Amino acid sequence: MNPPSSGANEDFSQEPQFPTYTYCISMVELVFLRLSQLMKKEKVFEMKLTPKEKNMLDGYEGPAKQQAMELHDWDVLGHAVGRKLPPHSIPVLTGSFDRPNSIQLKSLFAALACAAGTEMCHIVGITPEAPTLSHALDNREPDREIEIVATDIVESIRELNGHGRRKIDYISLGCPHYHIEEIRRIATFLDGKRIHPDTTVHLWTAGSIKYMADRCGYTDTIQKAGATVLTGSCPSTRGYPSGVQTAAYDSAKQRMSAAQETDATLFYGSRQECLQSAISGFWEER
Repeated sequence: MNPPSSGANEDFSQEPQFPTYTYCISMVELVFLRLSQLMKKEKVFEMKLTPKEKNMLDGYEGPAKQQAMELHDWDVLGHAVGRKLPPHSIPVLTGSFDRPNSIQLKSLFAALACAAGTEMCHIVGITPEAPTLSHALDNREPDREIEIVATDIVESIRELNGHGRRKIDYISLGCPHYHIEEIRRIATFLDGKRIHPDTTVHLWTAGSIKYMADRCGYTDTIQKAGATVLTGSCPSTRGYPSGVQTAAYDSAKQRMSAAQETDATLFYGSRQECLQSAISGFWEER
């Protein structure tokens, strides 16, 4: 039997095969049922979120501002919540915020899991086992109530981001791996632009998503700009280009992991900030 592919050299000449929709749903249900039984043995915490601070998005305009608000806020929120949680607890989030989509949830949960070792998180009215707060708490009081405020977000950004204006050697985007919509947005932004010759930019996704990006022309647009689309891995397993002294990420999860993997000076920002730095060749103090 051949070993499983890492995703870096897939043969895209064949149409990809995907599991059926029914199979995917049944697998999710089994996982949730198992975790539901464990929940009674774990501590549960209610997290109240204040409305988003719009001044975090100063400097963005039009669609760029909307795109940054859509994802970056949720990524930072995952880190901010994780910093205040006891390890491996189960948070229940309530508050006033727009309903997140699957990409935003992916970013939130990845950052949260890396910051606190959280294995399950409920968002009241959104996640399957939390139609109401009482359902999410299993009809009991939370072990602790924590409020997330604007200063928590600011502290997370300060903790994750480097300081000052620095020449940027390496930018890694797509951890967790990018959705096809995220790749489309990057291709739209980079169309007609050029990455600085001294900056290496890697975008990470799954093999099946790259196949779609290839067919849609997104990969070609991105690579013409000077970035590279890679699959099935990330710098944590593949390693960093030689000579990297500064690196930037749009993912709190990857930024936290990188601190254990490289001696480079590390920066963290929204996808838009990372792409702007890739073009200028410098990380601007923010």
